Amino acid sequence: MSKERLEAFSDGVIAIIITIMVLELGVPKQASWHALCQQLPSIFSYVFSFTLVGTYWINHHHLFEVTQTIDNRVLWANLLFLLLLSMFPVCTQWIAVTAFAQVPMISYIVVMLMTTLSYILMHHTIVLASNDCQFKELLKIGRKERISVLLETVALFFSLIGSLRWLSILFLIGLTPVWLIPDMRIRTYRKHKGGKNMSYRQNKVLNYVIDVVGSRLTIPILWYLQQNQTMTYEQLREDIVFVTNTSLHKALKDLVEHGILEQEGNLYLISESGKELIPILKEFVEWGQKHLHEQ
Repeated sequence: MSKERLEAFSDGVIAIIITIMVLELGVPKQASWHALCQQLPSIFSYVFSFTLVGTYWINHHHLFEVTQTIDNRVLWANLLFLLLLSMFPVCTQWIAVTAFAQVPMISYIVVMLMTTLSYILMHHTIVLASNDCQFKELLKIGRKERISVLLETVALFFSLIGSLRWLSILFLIGLTPVWLIPDMRIRTYRKHKGGKNMSYRQNKVLNYVIDVVGSRLTIPILWYLQQNQTMTYEQLREDIVFVTNTSLHKALKDLVEHGILEQEGNLYLISESGKELIPILKEFVEWGQKHLHEQ
């Protein structure tokens, strides 16, 4: 599934959630200020829930704007997030008709906390699904999510104490700016992706090159193989000094997976793709021979 289709589905569900909340709002039964005041709990709960769902939607939109890969983990995490978000109309109406009684308040905060945790899970699965090292580093779970969980947990604690449950509302109101403030991680990633310092494509290429040839064993392995055409693991282990069996096994496995080497039985040889690196490898060696005496 493309991320555009997932976003469209999510936008539709969130729009329905907001529509249900406003339909449950109702109107004053009489044309008087007293009747309007009686509706204040409903109005306050609606405005707060609308703001909360709206900020979730904005953050959801910004997150998927930079999302690169959608897999089954992301789909299920997004469904869980929408499931918990869809509980807000029920909880909003419950606290409104009971004038913020204790049990409805506890239920509302529990749903809110579970929704935040589901958003964090969705965020985490999106990061895991990406192959971009820079994306993984910049968008890992950070202070924003931790502050949210902390404030909601404290609000839940106060809601369990009947006489202090009104303090929980203050903590929930204080939580709203945390989600309204633009996520600096996403802004930073956009800046790099847009190429202010280096284009996103260049970063992606460099990350790939580092993944393929960044190991300290890559150059020795390619150097000996281009001299001998084919070699066994034991021959490579004998020629390459100061290396453990585990490190060499991993380096050979990675090079085979990246298509730089081919394995035929117990023999290793350089693939056609890997042969394109040999001229570059020789230039590295020549540069080393030229400048070694300077060290």
